[in-house]
Amino acid sequence: DAICCFGLTPAQYYVLETLADESMGVGDLARAHGVAISTMTRVLQGLQAKRLVATRQEPRDGRRRQAALTARGKQRWRTIRQAVLATEARIFNQFDSRGQQAIVTAIKRLLEGFNGRGCCPPQTAASPVTNRRRKR
Repeated sequence: DAICCFGLTPAQYYVLETLADESMGVGDLARAHGVAISTMTRVLQGLQAKRLVATRQEPRDGRRRQAALTARGKQRWRTIRQAVLATEARIFNQFDSRGQQAIVTAIKRLLEGFNGRGCCPPQTAASPVTNRRRKR
């Protein structure tokens, strides 16, 4: 709710979070979020319409675009981040110390389960990735 109160979708919030420290190429940003470049382009267009993100051609390759937070985007990010942290703290503080420790343990286990694996199972000999060519 804290994110939506600022007129952003969760996807837009996470893109702001990714761009908070440095600019990124649109393709790299899409890969980091596990979405297609076309999907990331739509997210960025929404952020550009709000003047929170700007894109420019990459100097080394004019076909590629680089995305970065604008000054307004940096300010909005800081404001939203503070609201999110306050909301998380309010929720977390509803639990006693044993409950808080259980939450931390569960989150650590979830992260360990995902680290290095992403969302898809690794390819094995039983499930090869094939390179199909179009028939002419």
